[in-house]
Amino acid sequence: MTDASEFWAFCNKDVVTDEDVDTFTALRAKTTGTEVSALGGYSDFVKGKMKEKSESEMFNWTAKQTYIALGNALATAAELGVDATPMEGFEADQYNEALGLKEQGYITCVLLALGKRHEEDSYQHAPKTRKSLENLFESK
Repeated sequence: MTDASEFWAFCNKDVVTDEDVDTFTALRAKTTGTEVSALGGYSDFVKGKMKEKSESEMFNWTAKQTYIALGNALATAAELGVDATPMEGFEADQYNEALGLKEQGYITCVLLALGKRHEEDSYQHAPKTRKSLENLFESK
């Protein structure tokens, strides 16, 4: 991780507030050229769904949204020929503190190292350990 050209911390909200939904709704209206008032039903629906979630359900949902962003970043990196390694198993609390995330309502979810692998990287040509397609997918 000390040699990566870029190192990204993907963060998720610990709680989605009505203000968060309003901010997103305004962005959606601007992006689509729609009046915010026309999205009122959508906004109210999302706010209602967020209020139905327990604390752990909210955390799990926002983390899953973060992983969607990670997947897009990984696909884009591959398309651009940039090596990328997602990472878990880190001390999230230390990242949260160092980046001042808790005060902003965020939690570090997953990390991503980006760059070009070193030519002398002994692991780049090592056989990869992957489950077989038969163990990953079931066809009926």
